[in-house]
Amino acid sequence: MRKLLFFAILFPILSLTVFAEKVDTLRLFNQLSTASPSEQIPVMLQISSVQRIDYPRRALYWANRALEQSQKLSIGELTAESYFALGYLHYTSNDFDPALDEFNKALRIYKRLGLTAGESKALNRIGNVFQLKGAYPEALQNYNKALTLNRSVNNEDEIARSLTNISSINRLFGNYTGALEHSLKALDLYEKVKDKEGIAWSALNIARLFRISNEPEKALEYLTKSMAQYRHLNHGKGDVNGITLCLSENAAISLLLGKIDEAYVQNLLVYLTNISAGNLYGASMAKGNIGIILYKLGRYSKAEKSIEASLKIKREIGDSLDLASLYRYLGLVKIKQKQPQQSLVLLNEAEKIATRQNLRQDKKDIFLAKAIAYSQKGQLKEAIRQYIKFSSLRDSLNRQQVMRMEEKYALEKQIKERELQQQHADVLQYARLQRQRLVSVTIGVGLLLSLALALVLLKRNEEKRRTNVILEANNQAILAQKEEIENQRDEIKMQHDVTTLQRDKIAGQQKVITDSIRYAGRIQTALLPNHEALMRVFSEYFIIYKPKAFVSGDFYWISEQREIDLFAAADCTGHGVPGAFMSLLGISSLNELVARNQLTDPAAILSQMRLAIVEMLHQTGSARESLDGIDMALCAYNKKEHQLHFAGAYCSLFLVREVHLEMPHEAAILVFEMEGKALWEVKGQKMPIGFHPLMDKPFETRVINTLSGDVIYLMSDGFGDQVGGPKGGKFLQHNLKRELISLHGEPISRHKEILEATLQTWMGDSKQVDDILLMGLSLN
Repeated sequence: MRKLLFFAILFPILSLTVFAEKVDTLRLFNQLSTASPSEQIPVMLQISSVQRIDYPRRALYWANRALEQSQKLSIGELTAESYFALGYLHYTSNDFDPALDEFNKALRIYKRLGLTAGESKALNRIGNVFQLKGAYPEALQNYNKALTLNRSVNNEDEIARSLTNISSINRLFGNYTGALEHSLKALDLYEKVKDKEGIAWSALNIARLFRISNEPEKALEYLTKSMAQYRHLNHGKGDVNGITLCLSENAAISLLLGKIDEAYVQNLLVYLTNISAGNLYGASMAKGNIGIILYKLGRYSKAEKSIEASLKIKREIGDSLDLASLYRYLGLVKIKQKQPQQSLVLLNEAEKIATRQNLRQDKKDIFLAKAIAYSQKGQLKEAIRQYIKFSSLRDSLNRQQVMRMEEKYALEKQIKERELQQQHADVLQYARLQRQRLVSVTIGVGLLLSLALALVLLKRNEEKRRTNVILEANNQAILAQKEEIENQRDEIKMQHDVTTLQRDKIAGQQKVITDSIRYAGRIQTALLPNHEALMRVFSEYFIIYKPKAFVSGDFYWISEQREIDLFAAADCTGHGVPGAFMSLLGISSLNELVARNQLTDPAAILSQMRLAIVEMLHQTGSARESLDGIDMALCAYNKKEHQLHFAGAYCSLFLVREVHLEMPHEAAILVFEMEGKALWEVKGQKMPIGFHPLMDKPFETRVINTLSGDVIYLMSDGFGDQVGGPKGGKFLQHNLKRELISLHGEPISRHKEILEATLQTWMGDSKQVDDILLMGLSLN
């Protein structure tokens, strides 16, 4: 659990700004209504850009309108900008061929009009598309053209962008020295023009290169710089791609340092975050990394499943990055499973991809794997041939490495020579100053001796001489005391400085931890349903959601599936950061089971979710492991039949209706009856979503016919467990249920106000002891 705490604190941070975006869009539409036809085109392109992430179809519509109007008015530059906007929309949607077509149309117009900035911008994007398609030589060709153009007009920001792109290709080709050189130049330029996103991206590339070069300390230094920039950029936005890339790189560094368990947990966290954010590129990369780690741990069957899942996502979105490596690891799994023929099929596919993408480092590793596979198959001649190819390529790469080391040594030698020259100049300067100081002291001493001699000649009286001696002795004593006092003063000051530094360091560390937890709170809040989504499901509702710290182990969730609306309230093991991490697992599992697997039966969802949590946390029931899990009340409401399907894991559903009406379910328990109203409880089953001795027992769904006026409550135990009152005792669930039935008849919007006031009065000066979650809602 300590590892989960550490990595959850590192976890990045998400806060949504939907309201601000709506205001921005409204402002643009107002501009559009008053602008002239030619002025409308840039506004249309801005609207397209604002709607690109949340409303891609609308964004495409406005970009096409901008293109039509710019062509109609024969405004060449705006026509090119419209083609570029269309290309970028296709690019972000992973439609690479249409993206290339639109970018090339924009490029031709920019070139014809002599617009260098636009031409280089289009070339860089064309290079990006080729790179994602795995066509690295074509990507490099376009990046170099863009760099030449940007240097011709001294556009430092775009020069840095081109250098960064070229660095990424050099890294893929195994030219790490060249890649590092380009990235360092790019970082200098980005810092010069104060481009925070460029600084973050360049620092991350440099961290990756130092990690590949087996220098983890330098890698962590630049990774910290990149993470700080991405966190600053992410403040107030909904995009965590940069932060998840940093976490993924941190996992790779952990793996390099031999911290395999930490690397596994970090990659799992990155995978879940990317799945929740809909970033399939990041999800496929993390899933592949998890498979490689499982292979290194000797869990070959699970490694195979994870790598195949990664390849499946990559095929769906057309992502060609790391394909050669993933096919190679699948081949290695087959070798471990004593299936050399299947291994060779996979390794041959890996070799084709590595050859097409000019990945020499990958080819070297593939030749070695093929040698092992042929040897296992008994074809020793072919095994030797593959090993010779491996050895030849390894020697070639080693020679290149030696050359790069010689270049590095020559550079270091020049730096040392400059340092020695500076040291020599410093020594000469020091000697000159010492000589001047000696002359000054000698003159001073001579003057003092002359003065003393004059005094002796003038003052021959013995009494005065003795007086002078006594005075001199007193002066020496005073000087000694003064020196001792000054030494004590300096020591006290030094101790004060040390104390101040330690205090500041502790305060800084505390601030870093607090800021990280606050960030984690923002991402958790961002993953919870917003007001608009809740109002689409419930006619009236209220939610009291109070984390004990900045993050919570409680969470609520909804999903709309045609005629069925699903909603849940959950209480995870613990609170604070460990609980928040479990809540992230819970939300991701619910989304995957409902959205991707199309499950709507609560009992089936809880049973499948239990299996997923047990597998992700590697729970076996051992007495030494912590039994982390989730308590949950899960409902599915059929809007057509007015039926509520409920299943619970240690959580109940509470329903208030008129006492003369039918009981909601045969298993319902009458908790309270007051002034013609009844509070019914439908209990969940006494087992969590997690490992339990009754793992084989399935969850059960109970069907409730809802009636007009019904109010439903779902809750965690935090409200009832809160201490306070005159005796410092718990509020108790019993008293909370009494409060709920007493509120029946009041508008639901008033329930929250009254219950929060009751809770605050009860707490007084007491601290909150647990996360609090209470949902009240009306379905009809």
